[in-house]
Amino acid sequence: LHATDSVVKEKLKQQTAFLINWYPTTRANGDITRQAYKYVEMGFPVLFSNADYTYMDNVYSFDRREHGLCWAGATDERKAYSYNAFDALGERIKLEHPENVIGVEPMLWGDNVYNFEQACYLLFPKVFSLFERSWNAIPDTSEIAFGKFYSIVTTQELPYLESKQLNHRDPMQAKIRQAERGQTCLDYAETQKELHEVK
Repeated sequence: LHATDSVVKEKLKQQTAFLINWYPTTRANGDITRQAYKYVEMGFPVLFSNADYTYMDNVYSFDRREHGLCWAGATDERKAYSYNAFDALGERIKLEHPENVIGVEPMLWGDNVYNFEQACYLLFPKVFSLFERSWNAIPDTSEIAFGKFYSIVTTQELPYLESKQLNHRDPMQAKIRQAERGQTCLDYAETQKELHEVK
């Protein structure tokens, strides 16, 4: 059974529950993620997918030309690479039963994805960062380590995608399209609304 932690309370037996923690790691949701770690210690297998790090339909940045949703913030390759399912809140949590953290799951919701090209753009290349976290959950997230990882992505993975004619976000173009300083999620949402109205 694959269920969110919101349905657990006395409704599922420990042996049958497979939980997923999807809440963003913001201060407002911190207690919910802490509860997920309590479930880990209670013996529940928990899959971590905190929305602000693992939701692939998040915008890469608040640049108005970026496609995606922003309710959980912006998520790019660097942010996804820094994700640590064993300590999503950055509080240096010491788990007695870390084996119950059974993995990390990138998610791509279809609410705002209208075709395969958009799906590929939202997935690639940031999903590679989550792949890295899935097998190496306690990483070196320094700039040097990320630089080495990302050089592999840009020299090997992206050319492969191009050889298969799969769409992806161009890192060089992304640098040119840096988000305007001070732009907020609400600003982004308003510009997206305007663009859709024009269409």
